[in-house]
Amino acid sequence: MKKVIIILFLININTIRSQSLENLKKSDTIYILFDHGKSQEKFFEGSINPFYTFFFHNSIYKQFRFKHPITENYERITKQNVFLKNEKNKIIDGNFFSKYNTTELLDFFDNNRILYIIDTDDFVDNNIILKKVIFESTFERGQ
Repeated sequence: MKKVIIILFLININTIRSQSLENLKKSDTIYILFDHGKSQEKFFEGSINPFYTFFFHNSIYKQFRFKHPITENYERITKQNVFLKNEKNKIIDGNFFSKYNTTELLDFFDNNRILYIIDTDDFVDNNIILKKVIFESTFERGQ
């Protein structure tokens, strides 16, 4: 039940406050909510560390992928749920990827920001786990 409440809270945050790309560009750290919704996929490719994929406009050919760095001990941080409220201006979700064109998104993610995935499967009691990820895409600018 707590997990459902947290997910509803996060959806509410992103619905009420439409994030501006310009405001997000000012932040050096971005948190990406992965709620296993439409146009999202979590898959494993020969390792125990998953890829988190967001499909651009539902196209399987245009994917924004976030994966853990190659090292076995990638950074994981446990935070209390109040973190979601405190950092709501830095949290994006799947809807973010349909608001902007591919060039804007590639420029945004290629800008040496620190990125963390918030996977709703990792919510435990009153805590969430943030997993540091790196960005890659399956297409080039202008596609």
